[in-house]
Amino acid sequence: MQPRVCIISVGRTSKVISDELKTLRLPAEFVFHEMLLYESTKLPKSLDRFDVFLSSGNNAQILKEKTDKPVITISPSTYDVLLACNKAMEFCESPVVIAFKNDFSTQQLDQISTILSLNITVEYYDKIDNRIEGTILRYKNAGQKCMIGSGLVCDYAEKHGMRSIYLFPRESIRTSLQTAADLAASICQKNSQNLQLSSMISNSRQGILFTDNQQTIFLCNPVAQEYLQAGESEIIGQKISQFFPREIVQSMLSTMETRSVFCKIKSMQFVVEIIPVISKNEITNWLLYLDDVNSIQKTERYIRREVWAQKGFVAKYTFDMYHSLNPHCSEILSTAKSFSQNDESIVILGETGTGKEVLAQSIHNYSKRSGKAFVAVNCAAIPENLLESELFGYSEGAFTGARKGGKEGYFEMAHMGTIFLDEISEMSPALQSKLLRVIQEKQVLRVGGTKLIPFDARIIVATNRNLWELAQKDEFRKDLYYRLNVLELEIPPLRERAEDILPLFERFLKELSPAVWELLSPHCAELGELLSSYSWPGNVRELENFAHMLAASWQPDDLAQKKLRLITNTLNKKRQRAGIPSITAGEGNMRLTSIRTAAQNNEAEQIKAALIACDGKYIKAAQMLGIHRITLWRKLKKLDAEIK
Repeated sequence: MQPRVCIISVGRTSKVISDELKTLRLPAEFVFHEMLLYESTKLPKSLDRFDVFLSSGNNAQILKEKTDKPVITISPSTYDVLLACNKAMEFCESPVVIAFKNDFSTQQLDQISTILSLNITVEYYDKIDNRIEGTILRYKNAGQKCMIGSGLVCDYAEKHGMRSIYLFPRESIRTSLQTAADLAASICQKNSQNLQLSSMISNSRQGILFTDNQQTIFLCNPVAQEYLQAGESEIIGQKISQFFPREIVQSMLSTMETRSVFCKIKSMQFVVEIIPVISKNEITNWLLYLDDVNSIQKTERYIRREVWAQKGFVAKYTFDMYHSLNPHCSEILSTAKSFSQNDESIVILGETGTGKEVLAQSIHNYSKRSGKAFVAVNCAAIPENLLESELFGYSEGAFTGARKGGKEGYFEMAHMGTIFLDEISEMSPALQSKLLRVIQEKQVLRVGGTKLIPFDARIIVATNRNLWELAQKDEFRKDLYYRLNVLELEIPPLRERAEDILPLFERFLKELSPAVWELLSPHCAELGELLSSYSWPGNVRELENFAHMLAASWQPDDLAQKKLRLITNTLNKKRQRAGIPSITAGEGNMRLTSIRTAAQNNEAEQIKAALIACDGKYIKAAQMLGIHRITLWRKLKKLDAEIK
């Protein structure tokens, strides 16, 4: 924004100023308004856009009364009057000066009279009227030949055939122009800063109040007015105590340090940051920032979502991705959906590769915490000496190499979401003890820290080992087991749901290489026999990796039989490594059926014997068989056993 100066003048003064401006090249916009001002004159509204006014004599005097903007007055110095009088001596022995009453003092004229040994006559005027012209005529009639004065005086003198000497030389005008430009630039810069500050205050998302040292409010922004449910006129001039509870006033008086106070104002909860403004070791003002707690929580949720997305703490899988033809697996999924609506801890059991994390993510996405953080931690993959600081975070200086400012742990990152602890059985007893306390108290203490940090996260754990057995052998804390095992789900291995093998393989292959599936799809029956003939000890993960292998080996000229041979050979190699006889595609399904039938018959006998030995007590029978009680119940249901 360019500084602006308004010049209000007439006649000769305007011309002299205009000539000087052409040579000075000042960094400001100068605009002329040719006019004489009177007491009754009303300044045009257009003049409000100027930073500084420049004028002289009567115009300058009236301007000062009609505007609060700075007015630079062009007035003659003693030297200027001296020069004018010296020049007038060429035409008369006693110079006459007609000047505005504020242009210079009698003392200045006395000094000039002494220097020049002259008798100088001065006539003052305080208004622009006919008396100026009348005074000039009176001196002309008395024989005076030359008059000294402003542009208006000179114009009247020349009008009546007298000589005139302009009282304002170029040096004085040049100085006044420079002063006006500098002042306008300073004001313009200050106005710009004030405008920016005002804009920041007005558009702040926080409520802002500013008070004097007596706690009287003299500034408030629109947000503060909204929070206090009062207009600006109702707030300005009032004491803080009119709107805030006693603890806010006490906090302002109790310390000279910045502090934050939680308070309630008209059913709304706020965090008020109180900042004292100190000068010469004394409080001169108070600055208060008001934050609505709901707004803080929304901002926190937004920030956390951004952090979750950047760090990958997002659940990708949902129940819609499950397509099981196995009745028992479908029942588990239905139970998992019911568990999703609850906030209790869940233990997911299952062999490696059965999809425990996939199920955990689906539960999270089906719950009320959907859209919040899903933080997955593999307890077996992180070294024991680092796991505690990763789970609970650490404070600055907690150990050598600790990050400046410390680091939040996974439990803090999972706030309002879900934390998934995979391979929980591999956690050391010492860390299990700390985990138990964290879960019970819903608070974490960072390594090396002194402050408890509350969190709200659902806990889901998973393991491929029998936690019950580990607890009975004192290899897993019993109290932690009972704290975690509120809800339990057990995912059956792939070999127990053979009807899902081909549909899963189809889904994987379609995603990886639609061309390979298009080649094999006409041979679904043979493909199903081949895949079902293998027990898939790596479960769904192994089946998916197998699909990756087939997709990677695809060639544009491949034939279906070539692919089927590749599948047969690869599966036979897997059997050989496991010490299982190789089979051909045709006999695969028949052999698998006979093996299953034999295993089921033998298993039924074992279960019956265990129940008889334990007097029908399911928990003891499950312990004897080395399986979980839920697994025993499932097997009984599957075998249609009716044992009391």
